[in-house]
Amino acid sequence: MAGLEELTPLIYHEKQQPGSMLCAQHALNALLQGNYYSAPDLSEIARSLDQLEESYRDESTDRSRNMDDTGFFSVQVLENALNVWGLGLVRWRSEDMRPYQDHPHTQLAFILNLNQHWFTLRRFGHASPQMDADDGNGHWFNLNSFLDGPEWVSKLYLGMVLQQAESEGYSVFVVTQIDPNAPLALPRTAADEVASTLSTPTSAAGARPAPPSTSHKPPQQTGFEDEDLELQAALQASISDDPQAAWAHAQTHWTGASGS
Repeated sequence: MAGLEELTPLIYHEKQQPGSMLCAQHALNALLQGNYYSAPDLSEIARSLDQLEESYRDESTDRSRNMDDTGFFSVQVLENALNVWGLGLVRWRSEDMRPYQDHPHTQLAFILNLNQHWFTLRRFGHASPQMDADDGNGHWFNLNSFLDGPEWVSKLYLGMVLQQAESEGYSVFVVTQIDPNAPLALPRTAADEVASTLSTPTSAAGARPAPPSTSHKPPQQTGFEDEDLELQAALQASISDDPQAAWAHAQTHWTGASGS
C-alpha cells in the first residue's frame, strides 16, 4: 500500500471500547468523518420515531421499536440521522441499485448491519452526487469500530467483501444523496483531498485474492506493500458474525504487522 501511508492518519476513526454498544454512533461518525452524533442524539431520534409510529398505530407501548437498553439503534434511526445531511440509506440489493451492483466502487459508502453491530465502508477522494456521473476514483477503507484503525480495501476486492458479508447474514445499505442535483452532501475532509491525489497502489492492481472467507489466512508476505492481502484477511474477520473473534483477529493482525 505504498503511497497510502500519508492518507490513513487523516481518516477519522472511532474505536469501540470492550463492553460498549455504540457501533451505530461509530458508523455514522465514520461516514461523516467527525464526532457529529452521540448516543443521546440517537436516543432522541429513536424516541421521536417511536412517538410517530405510536400515533399511526393509535396505541402506546413502553418498549421502543427503534432502540434498546444495550445501545442498539434501528436502521430508521440511522436513516433519519443521515437525512439531516441530505443523505439516505438504500438496500444494496434493491431494484434501484441493480444497475450499479457490478461496480460497487462507484458508490459513496456502505453501512452494514448484523444483529447489534453496524459498521461503515467509505470511499475517500473525489465523488459525485450523481451515481451515473461518478467514475469511482478514490480509495476505500473499512472503518469498523472493532478494528484498531482504518483498513484499506482494494476496489477489486470490494464486491467480494459485500457478497461475503451478505452470505453471513449482513444487511448491506448503500449511502446515497437524496437530491443528486444538489452539491455533494457527504462532508469533504483533508483525507478526501489527499486521497484524490493518490493513485491505486501497484500491489492492489496485481493482487488476486482468494475467495472471501472469515477463516482464510493468506500466505506470509514481507514488506509494507505486500501486506494488502493480510489486511483483506483482517477485513474478513471484521465482518464475522462473531464480534469477539473479529476483535481477536484484528488485534492479532495489527500486533503481527507492527512486529514485522
